[in-house]
Amino acid sequence: MPAAAFYLKLSGVAVLLFIATYLFGRGAAPRRIASGLFALSLAGYLGCQVCHPLPIAWLIVVIHIGCYSVPVAFYVMGEALFKDNFCFQAKHLLLLLSVEFINFGIFFFVQNHAGHTSLASGLAFAPACVSLALIAVTFANVVRGRVADLVEIRRRFRLQFLTVTGAAMLLVLAKEVVYPPHDVPPLLDFIHAAAVLALVWYFGLRLLRSGADSFGEETREKKATAPAAKYAPLLAKLDQAMTSEKIYMRENLSIGRLAEHLGTREYILRRAINSGLGYRNFNDFLNEARIREAQRLLSSDAAPAILHLAMDLGFGSLAPFNRAFKEKTGVSPSEFRKKN
Repeated sequence: MPAAAFYLKLSGVAVLLFIATYLFGRGAAPRRIASGLFALSLAGYLGCQVCHPLPIAWLIVVIHIGCYSVPVAFYVMGEALFKDNFCFQAKHLLLLLSVEFINFGIFFFVQNHAGHTSLASGLAFAPACVSLALIAVTFANVVRGRVADLVEIRRRFRLQFLTVTGAAMLLVLAKEVVYPPHDVPPLLDFIHAAAVLALVWYFGLRLLRSGADSFGEETREKKATAPAAKYAPLLAKLDQAMTSEKIYMRENLSIGRLAEHLGTREYILRRAINSGLGYRNFNDFLNEARIREAQRLLSSDAAPAILHLAMDLGFGSLAPFNRAFKEKTGVSPSEFRKKN
């Protein structure tokens, strides 16, 4: 490895370790932890490329654990940045363990079966395929989550951030697929190291500069926030549409369709709901009205069948209705009906 590329990667490791320490030191908010873990995994990725001279076997194993966890950490951070109620789940740990098992299993198999060139070459593509799948899922979540996001600065920043990091990871993945680890041309290795370091600095500066809102930390606006005067007429029309017309019962109601119904632009309606009513997500805004109506109907003597209720309220199917109802009330619709 050229000396310039080596020192660039070493600098990247140092910066990423500082970022991770900074994030972990600011508290135990899940989004900070997810971002810090992503920084650590990137440090592991760069460390894998500079740690080969080290004689400490256990340290090399730890570094490789971080290296192999990059796509999982990227996926988890993508969830953390977009979900207001994000928390770590068992599925995240299971995904991490699965990816580590696949990577270490292939690594030891290739080391012990070096003679089987064709088989070893084929297996070498498996980790890249897993990484590509996780990156693709993260991109899909970004696009899907951004549609309902009402926090304007978060919508801009997160899409930009995930696009930049995702594109860089895809380029790195392409380089690793085309060239074996120790056969990368020196010039390409230097360009790769410089690109990763630039990404690290971008990532670090945004983390150190950004306020809580842009990273979605636990600073929700209060629901009782007084609406700005310029949004008061629009909020009055919105209230009429929600209470009198019950527009929330329309299936597949998007914020764009609601804005068109109210005769305004989508970005203006986003700002009105966010700053005037305190909601950060359009689906939360809709579901709160839907679940409130569901509670009223389930408490009546002539309560409809739960499936019919879900369809009438615009959910489209039973599963999302059950999930939203339990999230808002703590019990399932059937349990709520029995208690009332």
